[in-house]
Amino acid sequence: MCRWREWCGDRLEEVSDLSLISGVGAGRRSLYKAYGINDLHDLAGLDWRTAALVRDKVDVEVSW
Repeated sequence: MCRWREWCGDRLEEVSDLSLISGVGAGRRSLYKAYGINDLHDLAGLDWRTAALVRDKVDVEVSW
């Protein structure tokens, strides 16, 4: 729990910040952002099968 949560909670909700999820601290938030997951909407739209492949370092780029 952040001691500033009461002060900035509304702002976090406005931007759908990932830290609104229990257990998502600065480290995990940075990891998500490194993969292009910037907010709760991006996270909700994530295809978990593709995410598992990316995590396992499988090249998922289509090269025709």
